[in-house]
Amino acid sequence: MEQISNEFAGQQIAVRSSAITEDLVGSSAAGKYHSVLSIDSADKTQTRAAIDAVISSYGHPNTSDTSSTVIIQEMVRDVSVSGVIFSYQLSNGAPYYVINYDDMTGRTDTVTSGSSKHSNRSLYIYRPKSNLVRSPRFKALLEAVREIEQILNSTSLDVEFALLDDNRVAILQAREIGKSFELTDDLLAELDETLQKTENDLNHYFSEQLSLNGNFPILGQMPDWNPAEMIGRLPHPLSMSLYESLITNYSWEHARFMMGYKRVMDKSLMTSFAGHPYIDVQKSFYSFLPAELEDNLGKKIVTSWLNILRKNPELHDKIEFSIATTCFSFDVQDKLELTLSDSLSKKEIRIFRDAIVKQADGLVSLEGTFAWACSKIEILDELANHPSKLESKEVNSEKIRIMLTETIEYGTIPFAILARHGFIAKTILDSLVTLNILSSADTDSFLNSVTTVASDFLSDTRKLNLGLITKAIFLEKYGHLRPGTYEVNSPRYDKMPNFEKIFMSGKDSQQHVSSRWTPTPAQVIQIDERLKSFGLRIDVTTLLDYVAQSIVQRERAKFVFTKNLSKLLEELVDYFSLYGFSRNQISFIELNDLLSSLELSREDATEELKRLYEKNQNKHAVNTLVRLPEVIVEPSAAFVVPFVVNQPNFITSSTVTAQVAFLDLDEELIPSDITGKIVVLRGADPGFDWIFSHKIVGLVTKYGGMNSHMAIRCAEFDLPAAIGLGEKLYESLVEARRIQLDCKAKKVTVIT
Repeated sequence: MEQISNEFAGQQIAVRSSAITEDLVGSSAAGKYHSVLSIDSADKTQTRAAIDAVISSYGHPNTSDTSSTVIIQEMVRDVSVSGVIFSYQLSNGAPYYVINYDDMTGRTDTVTSGSSKHSNRSLYIYRPKSNLVRSPRFKALLEAVREIEQILNSTSLDVEFALLDDNRVAILQAREIGKSFELTDDLLAELDETLQKTENDLNHYFSEQLSLNGNFPILGQMPDWNPAEMIGRLPHPLSMSLYESLITNYSWEHARFMMGYKRVMDKSLMTSFAGHPYIDVQKSFYSFLPAELEDNLGKKIVTSWLNILRKNPELHDKIEFSIATTCFSFDVQDKLELTLSDSLSKKEIRIFRDAIVKQADGLVSLEGTFAWACSKIEILDELANHPSKLESKEVNSEKIRIMLTETIEYGTIPFAILARHGFIAKTILDSLVTLNILSSADTDSFLNSVTTVASDFLSDTRKLNLGLITKAIFLEKYGHLRPGTYEVNSPRYDKMPNFEKIFMSGKDSQQHVSSRWTPTPAQVIQIDERLKSFGLRIDVTTLLDYVAQSIVQRERAKFVFTKNLSKLLEELVDYFSLYGFSRNQISFIELNDLLSSLELSREDATEELKRLYEKNQNKHAVNTLVRLPEVIVEPSAAFVVPFVVNQPNFITSSTVTAQVAFLDLDEELIPSDITGKIVVLRGADPGFDWIFSHKIVGLVTKYGGMNSHMAIRCAEFDLPAAIGLGEKLYESLVEARRIQLDCKAKKVTVIT
């Protein structure tokens, strides 16, 4: 105590853990043990208590054990950034500097303890291109870390740091960590070649789109048709090409054109770099403008929206809620003024508003495109159950081509229309809450009064458990569903080896008790006055009917469309199994290549498909080492990769604390029991609806927006949820055993 008092005279100190389990090569428990900060070094009582608290956190039964120690350090001041930097990527050994940092609180322990929502910022820097870093503070940090690497003769380091206000670097602790992965020189060379190509491809894409539209493009994994949620951050080639063929190459744009939105000449909404799918946000924004809007004004609006996203990339999964006004709502004027008043005149805002209202007058109806889409979905449902065009039940190439055509004509285009109607309906409903005409409780009750296919699913699951319907009847209706709708490796319900454990466990499921909700007379008057003020011809009853039916029909369309898609995938498996290919092999071959092989002899097709499988499998293995950001605003993102701070979408205002159950497509789908737990998923795929057949207490997803599939399900079942945590927050839960989901405070906290 005397030594501490003399060494740090007049200074504050930090008492930090240095347990033996923290410092062993090949093992790290960073942040597991206690640290006490900002202690007065002259106060021996306080210092002793801090040291005792740190030692107690080790939990050693033998108090004479001296293998673990305690670090006493000068307390750093004027901290602008703190965090941890790893000198390689822990998950796969890829040569990236990985910086997890907090640049908001001024504290030094938030990253290691996970005690702040501001501690989830991340930056990945490809080691051979670290010279591209422009930030003075991170350039200084990298210089310090490279110095430590030279001193220790190691590039396997975990370094805790603090950056001071003048960009000086304070190293708090450095430890060597073992590598679970040793990448070969050949693999590292392929990675380098892939990243160089990615930068070149990005440069070409950005310059091409700039010349076409006059704006710098922005690419995102979550906007619009959010591929990260639907097919994953790095999908297999078949999954991605199927998504392109069915939706993002044509159907998405044609559906919007039919609904009175602007025509986009270049219809390829999605592109990919190193196997990572991205939405072209500029095209998406253009496609959301009313068709009658004058082109020059439309470009001005799109430019404004792009600038907002560029300054606020954390809104990438909320562009239709926080940036772009893509449909009518009762608060449309306020939205336009909030986002466009700095770039548009009052007259221009009025012109845009009037175009939106005029478009809504034809859209907000159970007739028109809504009725057309519903009729097409009924045809698809009939084809799925009674395929009149496909007399032969045998697998053949013609059958596959016909199913693909029918899925687009009667499935994806109508589904895209009904999905847009569902979004419009929810936006209108939310605007009534914003204007204090309805309360949040009113909308919860309204949504709870709507019965969708999910409610039917839970009802049938209970009947199955009670023996009121047979397994065969249940699977005839729901057997086509699969977690990972576009992924052929994901087993359908009727092919799951653990079906009984999932659906016939005898456990309680979620309950959907539908209750009739009607607006009060005062609310009817207020809504009616608003409708008349906009000149809309619809009445209150029809409006609420439209909102309810839009939600119901969107979910039905999704259910029927995925049935046909699931059958298409099985046809592909059956057909190409005749060539000797497994599901997994097929998953590495693009749809067009599979279809092209149908024109070849079986011998030639087998040889070509085998070549493509081996090539694509190897490319995919390299792509798994690549880190690319959720939002790309410049080509340098190929090497310097910032991850944005996501703002999850919370459902309900409840708080729940429970054990965590992780479900992942790449692993066993079912833990021993998910009842009473908070389920954590990567995406909001419809094929995961089976989780609601167990009485879970909460849901957390890595990807997903406020209007995503699981957000709708959780609202329907009044289930607490955090949808769309983002990369960093999601990864912080991987080791968690128990978490608290506080939807009112909008927080997800690791308890143990």
